[in-house]
Amino acid sequence: MSTQTLLLVLLGMTVVTYGTRLVGLAAMRYVPLTPWVMDFLSGMANTVLVALVIPLMINGDWAMRVGGAVAVAVMTVTRNNLLSITAGVGAVALFRALT
Repeated sequence: MSTQTLLLVLLGMTVVTYGTRLVGLAAMRYVPLTPWVMDFLSGMANTVLVALVIPLMINGDWAMRVGGAVAVAVMTVTRNNLLSITAGVGAVALFRALT
C-alpha cells in the first residue's frame, strides 16, 4: 500500500469517526434529558468496559483472565472505571512478568 493510499484511508476513517460523533451531538440537542436518559447515558461507559473485558477473559490467555477478574472485582468494590482498568492492566503485566 502506498503512502498516499494509506494517508487517504486514515483521512477517510478520521472523517467518518468525527462525522458520527458530530451527528450524535447534533441529534442529542433534540432529546430531552429526562432522568431515564441520564441514567442510560451514565451506564454507557460501564457497558463498553464489560463488552471489552468479557471477550478477552473468554478468548485470552490466563494473564487476560486474571486481569479481567481483577478489573471486575475492583469495579464491583470501588465503582471506579479508571481504577478498575488500571488494576486489570497491572494484574496482566504482573502475571506475565511472573510466569
